[in-house]
Amino acid sequence: AVEIFGVVDVDRFEEALRLAVSEAETLHIGFLESDVGPKQFFRSAFSFLSRPILKTVDTSSYPDPYAAAKKILNDDTLKTIDPLDDILFRFSLIKIRDNWFIWQQRYHHIVMDGLGCSLMVQRVSELYSDLCRGEAPSPSWFGSIRQATDREARYRASEDFESDRRF
Repeated sequence: AVEIFGVVDVDRFEEALRLAVSEAETLHIGFLESDVGPKQFFRSAFSFLSRPILKTVDTSSYPDPYAAAKKILNDDTLKTIDPLDDILFRFSLIKIRDNWFIWQQRYHHIVMDGLGCSLMVQRVSELYSDLCRGEAPSPSWFGSIRQATDREARYRASEDFESDRRF
C-alpha cells in the first residue's frame, strides 16, 4: 500500500491505472488447468479493462478514518487470489481525508513481485501526472514478456544452455 498525501482526482487516477495495466504484459497472463497440468496464456487487456478495476472506499467520516482504512486493508490482504481467477490483481483507493489516500495494490505472486509493485507505482504516478497536466501519456518503459520468453527459448536451444546444464 502507498500513502498519497494530496488531493487525488479519482477518475484520472483510475485512467492512469488502466493505462499502466494495459502496458504491463505480466498482468495479462492467465492460467488454466489442463490434462497435463497448469497452462499459461495471454489474455486481451480488454477482457478486464472493460470492467471496473479500482475499488474506492471513503473512510473520512469514520471516527478514526486511518484505523478504519487499516482494517479494510488488513481484511483485504487476508483474501486469497486464486491463480485460476480471470484477474490476478486487485486495486483499492481509500480516502482518509480530502488530502490523504491509501492506494493498495494486490497481485498474485505468480504475476508480480515486490520490484514490479514499485515499478507500477512509478508508472501510475507518471501517467497520472501526464493526465493532470493535460499531456499525452509518456511512452511506456515496461519490458515485454513475449521478448523475455523468446530470449528464454533461444537460450534453452543454445549450446550455452547445454554447457550450463552440464556444469
